[in-house]
Amino acid sequence: MKRTLVFVVHILALAILPAVPAGGQTTYNLDIIWHCPKPDTFPWRLWGYSIAAGDFNDDGNIEIVTYTTKGNVSQARSWKKYCYESNPLDTIPEIIINDSLRSASPPAMCSGDFNGDGITDLAITDPIGWDTLGRVDIYYGKSSFDMIPDTAIHGPPSAWGSEFGRAIASGDVNGDGIDDLIVGAYWGGGVFVYYGDTLGIHTSHDVRLRSQYSENFGLTVASGGDMNGDGYDEIAVGAPWNPENVGGGKIYIYQGGNPMDTIPDAWMFGENSGAQLGGWRFAIVPNNNGTYANGWWGSPDSPKPTPSTGKQYWLFGGNPIDNDYDLSAVGNYYNSCIGYCSGFAGDADNNGYGDYIGGTPYEGNYRGVTYLWLGSSNIKNYCYGSIAGLDSGLINGRSMNLGGTVFPVGDIDKCGSDEFAVANYFGDTLQAIWICKYTGPSGVEQGTDDGLRITGFKLFPNAPNPFSYRTTIKYQITKSQMVSLKVYNITGQLVRVLVNEDKKVGRYEIVWDGRDDRGQRVSNGVYIYKLNTGGKSMAQRMTFIK
Repeated sequence: MKRTLVFVVHILALAILPAVPAGGQTTYNLDIIWHCPKPDTFPWRLWGYSIAAGDFNDDGNIEIVTYTTKGNVSQARSWKKYCYESNPLDTIPEIIINDSLRSASPPAMCSGDFNGDGITDLAITDPIGWDTLGRVDIYYGKSSFDMIPDTAIHGPPSAWGSEFGRAIASGDVNGDGIDDLIVGAYWGGGVFVYYGDTLGIHTSHDVRLRSQYSENFGLTVASGGDMNGDGYDEIAVGAPWNPENVGGGKIYIYQGGNPMDTIPDAWMFGENSGAQLGGWRFAIVPNNNGTYANGWWGSPDSPKPTPSTGKQYWLFGGNPIDNDYDLSAVGNYYNSCIGYCSGFAGDADNNGYGDYIGGTPYEGNYRGVTYLWLGSSNIKNYCYGSIAGLDSGLINGRSMNLGGTVFPVGDIDKCGSDEFAVANYFGDTLQAIWICKYTGPSGVEQGTDDGLRITGFKLFPNAPNPFSYRTTIKYQITKSQMVSLKVYNITGQLVRVLVNEDKKVGRYEIVWDGRDDRGQRVSNGVYIYKLNTGGKSMAQRMTFIK
C-alpha cells in the first residue's frame, strides 16, 4: 500500500474572537461570519445534522436550509425546516415549515440543478424504517421559493424497509450538464441514481448499484466531481461492514458515463479490522481548474493498535483511478476520532482548487475541533485552519462535540472565496451552526503558482498557546542563510536549541515538545523563543502548563 505522507494533527486553537456570540469561540486562521444557535428548546434536536445551501430563489444571494426534529432518533417525530437568507445573513429565518416525519432516521439534504434551468434546487429525504418505503422531496428553485415540495421520489418496492434516503448526493454522472440525484438505501436496497432532466428529475431510477455482500452498502454516498477526467462525475459508495477485510469497511468508486455501468472501477479498504471505512460522511472534492477531483474520507477508529485517534485519507484522482490512498492525516490524541465527518469546503482560499474539512467531535475532552486543509497542485497534509468548541469544563461538564457535521455553503459574503458550515448536532449543550471563512496565515499570501509568496522575515505566534503537550512554531525567511531558533526561560537561560543550520528561502515549522536539551520536561511558566538569521532577530512568548 502507498504511504506517501502521514501527518499528525497537532493544531487546536489559537486566536480568541471576543465578538463571537458563542462566548469565546477558539479559531485558527478562520473567522466566524455566522453563528446560529438552535432556535427551539428541548426536546427539539439534531440542529444542523444536515445543511444545504444555494441560491434557491434566484436573487443572487445564497440561502441556508436546515431543520430540527422533535423526539429522538429511535422514535417517529415531527420536524421543522428553516430557510435563512444571506442578504443579510442573520438568525431570523425567512421561512419556517412544520412537517411530519415518519422515519426513525434523520433526513439528509443536498442541492443541485436537477432541471437544468440554472437555478439551484433542493432535495430533502424522509428515510423510512423497517416497514415501508422512503421518500425524497424535490424543491425546484424559483423566485417564489416556498419550501413546499414540487415533486417526490419514492423508493421502489424492492427498497422496502431499506431506509431509502438515509444518504443522498448530487452530481452530473451522465455528462449532460444537468445534475443527477444519488440516493442510498443501505439496508439491502443499494444505491439508486435518478437522472436530472429539463422536464424535471426522473422519479423512477435510471441506474441501481448493488453489492453481493450484506455490508450496509449505501449508508454513505458522494458525487459531484470528475476523478478520472473523462467528463463524467463519479459516485462513491460506503460499505462499512464489508466482510472482505473483517469489518475494515470499503468505499466503492463507480465511474460516471452515458450509459453508466454498475461495476465498481476502484475501491479502498479500511486499514484494520473494525475501522468501518465508509461508515461516516465523506466527499468527492472537485477543482475549478479542470484537474482531477479527489476522494476525501476518514475512519475515526483507525489506525490500530491505538484506537480512536482516527485517520483522514486523500485518494487522488487519475486515469485510471487507483485503489490506495495517497496522503493521510492522523489524530494526535486518544479519542481524537479524526475522520468522523469529511466534507468539501468549496474553494476557501480562491486558488481554483477545492479544499477539505474534517470534523473531530470527540477531540479535546469532547469539545470537538474541525480542521481545514487547502487544496493545490501539490496538496500537503498541513492543517491551515481550525475551529474548536468551548472547553467542556466551561459548560458544567456537558459535551459540545463541535464538528459532528460539516458542509459547503458557497460564497456567502461575495468575497470571491467560499465559506463552510460546522455544526454540533449531537452535543449535549449549545447546539448551533457556525459558518467559517478562511482568513489565511498572517504575513503569507497564496501565490498563483501555488507556492507561498514570502512577504518578509517573520516569526509567527506558536499554536496552541498555552500548551501542555506540544506546540508548533512557524517562521519564514527571505534569503538562504544560517538560521537559529532557540528557546529561553524567563530569566534568559537557554533551554532548547530547535534549529541551528543553513536554510533556503521559504516557510518552516517545528514542533517543541516542552523538553529541554537534556530531554527533561520543563517547568510551568513563560518561555521565549527567538529567531536569528542574517543579523536580524525576532522573539515571541509562549506559556507551558503541565
